[in-house]
Amino acid sequence: MQPAKRRKTGNNWDWEKKFDVAACATEFGWTDDDWILGVDEAGRGPVLGSMVYGCMACQVKDHEGLRAMGVADSKDLKKDKRNEIFAAMEAQAAGSSEEAEKVEGKFAYLLREISATEISKLQLARKSVSLNKISHDAAIELITRMRALIRKSGRGKLVAAFVDVVGPQDSYQRKLEHFFPELVVCVKKKADSTFPIVGGASVMAKVTRDTLIENYVLPETGERVGPAGSGYPGDAGTKLWLSRNAHKVFVFPEVVRFDWQPAKDIEKAKCVSIAWDGNGEDLPELFDSKAPKRWQYFQEMFLSRPASF
Repeated sequence: MQPAKRRKTGNNWDWEKKFDVAACATEFGWTDDDWILGVDEAGRGPVLGSMVYGCMACQVKDHEGLRAMGVADSKDLKKDKRNEIFAAMEAQAAGSSEEAEKVEGKFAYLLREISATEISKLQLARKSVSLNKISHDAAIELITRMRALIRKSGRGKLVAAFVDVVGPQDSYQRKLEHFFPELVVCVKKKADSTFPIVGGASVMAKVTRDTLIENYVLPETGERVGPAGSGYPGDAGTKLWLSRNAHKVFVFPEVVRFDWQPAKDIEKAKCVSIAWDGNGEDLPELFDSKAPKRWQYFQEMFLSRPASF
């Protein structure tokens, strides 16, 4: 009996050279109708606004069309060029796949916005969630959703995922291979510069985030964000915006990521500190749902448990 043939993985392939989709198709047995996808984000570092993850997919036969459009790392493209490429990809994708039940058009894309509020809640929770974990979960969610859409379309199958690295490269690679054992997976630094499909995801994410920031209306004031520098922590204009928009009690508008260091520094310098008025006995009851509850009478009468008899 012949041993089962092992699926070829991307671990031993030389991804450092220029990406040749035809050579990969020969090596891994892809057909023209099979799909590959790329995942990248925009807005990981800024203290202001959402982080947006993009997932772009195309059939093997259509991949070189992305290269012809001039797709690259969105940070290396001027704004007008990014918008031009975004519009071209969107037109050939027949719109976003967000509400679609199957993939239509030459390209398909999905977006996942992770708001500043969501980031703050996760990072400031009692069991803090790292930005790496938030990013990994978003990528896994998008790959899962895109794979389902491609299956429903009946137009080939998803065979590969190319992802820009977040955190340690090897462990991220292993994680994605665990979730998607049937795919060729490549996690690589600067993947958006190496793989046009990742560059497409980068452009989709960057243009979407920029549009969100430009059109964002602060719910606290009904005004737009206005000039705020680049949004990155070291930007003097961003620090000035944070200082001007700090509230003594409520700290910042929800567009701010509260756990970023510049935000914490300004909070400490400009906002009112709060001291717990009491002996601390009620703290477990407030923050631990499993803590035993005290009778209301004892709470209303401010009676404390005896320390000794």
